[in-house]
This record gives sequence, C-alpha cells and structure tokens, in this order.
Amino acid sequence: MKEYTYKFEMHSHTNWCSACGNSSPEEMAAAYWDAGYAGMVITDHFLSGNSAVDRSLPWEDKMRAYWRAYEAAKAWAQGKGFTVLF
Repeated sequence: MKEYTYKFEMHSHTNWCSACGNSSPEEMAAAYWDAGYAGMVITDHFLSGNSAVDRSLPWEDKMRAYWRAYEAAKAWAQGKGFTVLF
C-alpha cells in the first residue's frame, strides 16, 4: 500500500453531539493522530439525525454544542501539526 503524506479521516462522530459516538472530540483526535493521520473532519449528526444534542435547547445553544466539540478537538491538536476541520 502506498504511503500518503496527507491522510485525513473525512467522517468522524463524537459522543458530545452524535448519539452513535463513543469517544470525546479529544479522544477521537488522539486516536487518529496515533494512527498516523494528518487530520480529521468532525461530521457529527445534526439535529434531524442521530443527534445527542438536546433538541429542546434554543437554536443558538444547539449550534454552540456542535462548535464546542470542534473547538475541543482543535485545541487538543494545537501545536501537533494535526488539522481538525468542522
């Protein structure tokens, strides 16, 4: 198998926002980092899907929940040369 310089996970769910997620944003980033990935895209389920975000929250609070998951993974990756996209 050919080695690639940029190996990205393009579809990852965290347990902060996706009901199917088993790991925190930081744990997900660390797992891909440990596996040799250059980065990841957080694609948590949105509100009409398999979401773990409380649907009774005001809209702005729901959106903050999704943003916080991204920010947590991005903060973990700071200074490691690992890219986290939202």
